[in-house]
Order: sequence, then C-alpha cells, then structure tokens
Amino acid sequence: GMWCRTLLHYADWASNIPEISSFNCEDQFNLIFGRCVPAKWLIIAHRSLRNSKGRKVLLSGGSYIELDNSEENEHFEAHP
Repeated sequence: GMWCRTLLHYADWASNIPEISSFNCEDQFNLIFGRCVPAKWLIIAHRSLRNSKGRKVLLSGGSYIELDNSEENEHFEAHP
C-alpha cells in the first residue's frame, strides 16, 4: 500500500545521493533505513498538503490537522 510506495520512493531518492556511495553496504543500509520513518512522515505531510491545496496535514490513525488560514483561528486543531 501507501507505506511500501513511500518507502520505495524514499529509498530510491536516498540511494541517488552521491555521498551515499562512499559508505560500505552496511552503513548505507543503516543510514537510509534508519531514517526512513521520519522521512516517510515528511513525504506524507508534503503529499497531504499538496493534495488538500494546503488545508490539511494527515496524521496516523485517520487523524488530520486542518489548517485554517483565517486570522481568527491562530492554532491547529487535530481531528480524529
């Protein structure tokens, strides 16, 4: 599903960083996959903002943060 696709996109992107090739295979694996979860959340946040035209950021468990750009609402609200 979505987890596999975003993980593959991240691994493909990270493996094309020129400096990565200077590490041995074990270090490459540890560096790339050791940072995959934070990178995955950034990918999902970027996609959710892009797909909602900047109005929502998806969270886990079907929750999301709805961004209200009006001046009367100056904080984020999490919705289950």
